[in-house]
Amino acid sequence: MNNYWTIILGFLAGIHLAAAAHAEDLLIPIDLKTAEKIVEYNGNALKIALYFSARHKIVTINERLLLDEERREPFILSLFDGEKLMVRPQAIREHNFRRTSWTGEILYPSVEDKIQQTKQMSPEHADLVRSLTILNLNLLSWNINNVSGEAALASKPAEEMASKKIVATEVRTAIRTANQFENSNYAEVERQAFKTVRGSFRSLRTNRKYNIESLQFTPRYHILYEIDPEKSYHGVNEIPIERVARKKQLLLDVDKGEELRRLVESERKNEEKILRFEQFLDGLVKDNSNIKVMGRL
Repeated sequence: MNNYWTIILGFLAGIHLAAAAHAEDLLIPIDLKTAEKIVEYNGNALKIALYFSARHKIVTINERLLLDEERREPFILSLFDGEKLMVRPQAIREHNFRRTSWTGEILYPSVEDKIQQTKQMSPEHADLVRSLTILNLNLLSWNINNVSGEAALASKPAEEMASKKIVATEVRTAIRTANQFENSNYAEVERQAFKTVRGSFRSLRTNRKYNIESLQFTPRYHILYEIDPEKSYHGVNEIPIERVARKKQLLLDVDKGEELRRLVESERKNEEKILRFEQFLDGLVKDNSNIKVMGRL
C-alpha cells in the first residue's frame, strides 16, 4: 500500500512540475535602470515599504493572468532565490468600476506536502494551514492621461453620473479625478487603463511572509518584498487569518502562567518595534507634496 501511494504522489508531483514548466509568471521583472528611476521618483513613499523589507524587487503585473476568467490556468509567482509558487485562480469578483477582489490557491509540489504539514495537527490548526494556501488580492482600476502620463484612480465621467442621477459624492469624485489631470480634456483620458494589485501571503515551504503592493507615485509598478520579522509588528504586515489565530491563542493562554509571560514579552517587543518605526518616520524628510502620480514616466 505504501508503494502504491508513493507512486501516486510521485505522479502528482510530476504533473505539478510539468505544469510549472509551461506556466507564465504573474510578476514581470524590469531592467535595473528603470528600477533605479522608479525608486528615486517614489522617494519616502517607497522608503516606508523598504523599512519592513528583508529583500525586495520592483516588478510590473501580468494583469491578463488575473482577469481572464475563461482561461483559469495556474501561473507562477516568483519570489527570491529561485523559489516559485504555483497559483491556481479560483474566483474573481468585480465590486464596482474601481475595485475587484481576486482569489486563488497556492499549490504545493505534491499532496504529500500538505499531508506532512497537517497529519500531526489538531483540526483547527490544520484548517489554519489550509487557509494559508489561499491567496487574496485586491485590484484597483486606474485611469491615465495619455498626453501628460498622469494617473488617477478610476471614476466615471461626471456627465455620465449626473445624467443617471448618481449621488453628488460620486460626481465630486469624478471632478476631483479630472482635476488630478490638471483639468485635462476627457478625450485625453484612457479609462480603466491598468490595474494595481495588493496582497499579503506566506510561503509554507519557508514560513516567510510577503507583501505585494503598487508604488504610490508610479502605481503601474509594484514592489514585492519579504517581510523582515525584526521590523514587522502586530497590526501591520499581518495576514488577517493570522491576526484572528493570534487573538484566539491569547484567550487560550491567559490561564497558563508560562504562556502568559511569553505573550507579555512578545507584546513588549512589539511595542519596541512600533517605537522604532515611529522614530524612523520622524527622521524622513517630507518631500512628497509636489510629486505627481504617473501612469508612465
